[in-house]
Amino acid sequence: MSICSSNITEDSTPLKKQKSKKQNEDEENELIVSISSFIEETIQRNKDKKKNSKKSVFYCDCPNILDISIHNYIYYIYSYLNLEISSLILSLISIKRLLERTKDKLSKNNFYKLFITSCLLNSKQNEESQYDYDFFARAGRISKSELILLEKEYFSMVDYKLYVNEEVYRRYYDFIKNRIKSSRK
Repeated sequence: MSICSSNITEDSTPLKKQKSKKQNEDEENELIVSISSFIEETIQRNKDKKKNSKKSVFYCDCPNILDISIHNYIYYIYSYLNLEISSLILSLISIKRLLERTKDKLSKNNFYKLFITSCLLNSKQNEESQYDYDFFARAGRISKSELILLEKEYFSMVDYKLYVNEEVYRRYYDFIKNRIKSSRK
C-alpha cells in the first residue's frame, strides 16, 4: 500500500505513463537535480543559523560519507536502491517534518544520515519492498547497526507518523517540477 492516499501511478508521480524509457530517465534526472539543488540551497541558507547539535545521532563528520556531493549521493542512493521518485519526495517531506519537530537545521553534517534513513523508511512504506539493512547500509556508507539505530530514532522522532496525504505530496512534487521549469528560463 502506498503512503499517498491514492495511486496517481505506480510510483505516485505522473511521470511514467505514455512516455518512453529515455523520456522517463531524463525527467527523473531533472527531478533529482532539482531535489539536490533545493537541498544544497537550504543547507547554504542554514549555515548562518543555529548550529546543529553534535549530540544528534544524525550528526556526521565521517569523511567516507562527506566526500561525495549531495547530488551524487542522492543519485547514487536512488540508482543503487532502485527507488521510485515518489520515495525521494516523501523522504524530503519526512525530513522536513523531523527537523521541524526537533528544531534542528539541515546541514551537510546531518543530511546524509537523515536522507538514507528517510529513504529506508519511506521505501518500506511506499514501495512495499523488502530491502535488507545491509543493502541500505552499504548504499548509505554506514554500518548496519548504525542504520538500525538511526531508523529507530528517526521513526520515534517523527512520532511514528510517515503518512503523507495526496495534497501534501502533490505540493512538494509540483514545487520540485516548478524549480525545473524556472531553471530552464
